[in-house]
Amino acid sequence: MELVLYVCIIMLNFNLDKCEKMWVKYLLIFSIVFFFTNNVESQSIGKNNKFTLYGKIIGRDTGSVVLWYFDNSNKTVSDTVKLKKGKFKFSGTINRACEALLWTDINNHIYDDPSMLRFLLEPDTMYISYKTSDPSNPKIIGSKLQTEKEKWDKKKLFLLTAKAQIRKDIDSLVKVPKPYRSSLHEEEMNKLSGKYDSINQRIKEMDMKYVQQHPSSFLSGYLLSKHSRKLSVDSLAIYYDRLTADVKKSSIGHDVLSYVYPLTNDNDFREANPLVDIKFDQELRKLKSVFDIVLKDTLGNTFQLSSFKAKYVVIDFWASWCTPCIKNIPALNEMIKHYEPDSIRFISISLDENMNDWKKSIIEHHFTGTQLSDMNGFNSLAAIYCKVLWVPKYIIANRNGHIINYDAPQPIEPEFKKLLDNLLNKDFKRFQK
Repeated sequence: MELVLYVCIIMLNFNLDKCEKMWVKYLLIFSIVFFFTNNVESQSIGKNNKFTLYGKIIGRDTGSVVLWYFDNSNKTVSDTVKLKKGKFKFSGTINRACEALLWTDINNHIYDDPSMLRFLLEPDTMYISYKTSDPSNPKIIGSKLQTEKEKWDKKKLFLLTAKAQIRKDIDSLVKVPKPYRSSLHEEEMNKLSGKYDSINQRIKEMDMKYVQQHPSSFLSGYLLSKHSRKLSVDSLAIYYDRLTADVKKSSIGHDVLSYVYPLTNDNDFREANPLVDIKFDQELRKLKSVFDIVLKDTLGNTFQLSSFKAKYVVIDFWASWCTPCIKNIPALNEMIKHYEPDSIRFISISLDENMNDWKKSIIEHHFTGTQLSDMNGFNSLAAIYCKVLWVPKYIIANRNGHIINYDAPQPIEPEFKKLLDNLLNKDFKRFQK
């Protein structure tokens, strides 16, 4: 771009006619505007994305509060500060906009509890006032995005209120001991569940209409992320494509892309919306089966899954911080012992991003079998190719390396062994013919 500007300036010094000079001037103006626009855009993920959050817990002077949010690189941050006479302060950098969670009670681990506040965070100075005596009505000011969300929530208030009441009614019925439940009890449960689903559908329709009408709003990206699992992959991709570039590049947009990118089979969509970078997208296109995957073992040696060709492959995606993953390890170890290595191979791919945590967990839990990782978490080629969005996740590939089950049961479930036995029995019958 600097070269274009230089050439334009030089050309203006030549003996050009009036028309030619006019076109050069237009080119010069366009180049300058383009240069500064891109320069500003390149700096948008950086120093201009700082936030400061002040708050006060009315009704408690001491203790700690925890803030969860996504930083400038779309990485999760968990920050803890101590209260000073009920007051607290957080600061950091974010990528345009993100959802944040404020845990006013660090002993609470329930996401729906009113002591945990959900709000939209943006690069600005924000203030939160929270009363322990009135936890459902916190005051959050200083964020235009949060104000936009609260206004939209008011328009849906009649639905949100009805949904909350039905939820309470369902919870009260669930608490009834089984010996005291009657056919009327089950009938009422089904009726309430139907009403609950109907309200959710109406909320989704309102939100999707908002997304369509406000493609440049970060709230649209947020609403889309909240309904991502309720939309088909193709529909989600279409809605995402309609968002403006700024919304797409935010942490909120990244959250949507992180969900749809692994699930879609549309290579054109992936090319237009790279999750990591262009090189990653090119490498992903090269994968034709799980046998094309190459990873590192715990010693740092390269391991090619192609060494398991002509065998069924069970791929266990796990992480050291995943409690259900750890609970499945003993059952998985038993499966490794039970099946002949010539028929089924078991591979565990860690989605840890810290090598020490990964290796320590393998030793601590006596994890056997082939252990692999690339320390790229959910953005690893293997995870994206196998459409992994959470852990634990168990994938089964046939003898040609093609995935035949993207969501197999967990090893602790009886269905897991039945599934593997059925595959081997089918092969046995086929060989007998």
